[in-house]
Amino acid sequence: VVFRTFALELWPALLIVVFHQVWEGPGVVLTIYGWLLLTKVTLSLLAPKLGLRSLGMAEGTSDAKWALAGVVLIALGGTCIWALLSS
Repeated sequence: VVFRTFALELWPALLIVVFHQVWEGPGVVLTIYGWLLLTKVTLSLLAPKLGLRSLGMAEGTSDAKWALAGVVLIALGGTCIWALLSS
């Protein structure tokens, strides 16, 4: 849990929280995502059983749920690009 949290989730969360504090317009979506990711990292480190439980939930997950998660992240990326180009 600690390796996954530090390697994959902590650094993006910290980068977003530190460098992207936009609280108006479409950029707020990325800011909220960063704070939610940082909350998840904090909970995983303070309660490792909770982090292991979230890893266990990924096993046996249908392809449709993975596809939905991918679509949501693509929408987040599109919103970020739109906000960048419109400013």
